[in-house]
Amino acid sequence: MERKIVTKQTKENMKKSKIKYHQKFYKWELVEDYLDMEIKHSNWEKRKRKFITFRVFRDLINSGKSIRDLAKDGYSMHILRFLCRFAKGSITTTKEQLLELYKDYDLNEIAKKIGIDRGDLCLLRQLYKIDLLESKYLRRIIDKRKPSKRQEQIIVGGLLGDSTRHGKRVVRFKHGDCQKKYIAWKYKQMENLTSGNGIKASANVSEKYNLDNICWSFTTRSSTDVEKWITEFYKLGYKEISYDILNVLNPLGLAIWFMDDGSTNWKSARNGMVQICTQSFCPEPCKLIVDYFLSKWNIHCHLSPPIKKQDGKEGCITYIQGKSREDFFDIVRPHILPMFQYKIDYNAYLKWREAKEKALAIF
Repeated sequence: MERKIVTKQTKENMKKSKIKYHQKFYKWELVEDYLDMEIKHSNWEKRKRKFITFRVFRDLINSGKSIRDLAKDGYSMHILRFLCRFAKGSITTTKEQLLELYKDYDLNEIAKKIGIDRGDLCLLRQLYKIDLLESKYLRRIIDKRKPSKRQEQIIVGGLLGDSTRHGKRVVRFKHGDCQKKYIAWKYKQMENLTSGNGIKASANVSEKYNLDNICWSFTTRSSTDVEKWITEFYKLGYKEISYDILNVLNPLGLAIWFMDDGSTNWKSARNGMVQICTQSFCPEPCKLIVDYFLSKWNIHCHLSPPIKKQDGKEGCITYIQGKSREDFFDIVRPHILPMFQYKIDYNAYLKWREAKEKALAIF
């Protein structure tokens, strides 16, 4: 069989015929209200074509341009396909319907309900000019995930200890490699409130010991309930304590604080000295800790002399007096994890020290 040769002109005619065929599916009356709305890609600043409007899109399509031609000219293929689907009536959700769905569902749920992908949903939100509702939307959605009383204790106890703020409404939990099990436990307790990015590893240099270290961390989801504690701790721009913070603590919160920043200097089972590293707080607020322990728990404490920190400020270590040590241990004991038993039990401490010495001997 003789093979037919398709000329360049024939190919061009076939292309025009195909474009003309597809043009009849556009329903331009659907886009009349949005002709001059600029639709931008998320990384529009880096693109050759910063945006496109329905008017330009319509005129280019009617002039015989294909979607592929426009993509070659520098327009975003994602946006072009969205405009195409919208102008053909494939996306039927109205602005009123979308706003109604925003009240109860997140973006993934909305996309699933209306049968489009999340990328198209973001462009649809842009088209309807409702992107400015995003912060309010986040608050509405996150308010459904309020911390439980147990999670609140982990947040407050953690902020008293090693946790820090990460922005205005996010708390970061972070521990070194030797406490990887501890950060995993915290993540499990807080999982439904986390950012969803899991536990991440990062390199860290210990200035205290001049050693390279691996740190593990995770962050909470942006939340107004978390924000109120960040605001309480960081009223002065840096982390500080108050009676309002301390009075929230129950035995679990105390245990989190102690597991984070507490230690027992065991000289013997009889006279081990318990301390909480509170030198990151200023001396005056540290006095609140002494008053708090005595008034709420009948635990007697005293402060170390002021210690000068690297930033030039001073802070104090909180010591629990020997006569109150066992009373303090009784309060936190039900919540102390197995890996921290050495902090409250002398025999557990001896086993922990022996295991640590063996591990060091290997190196």
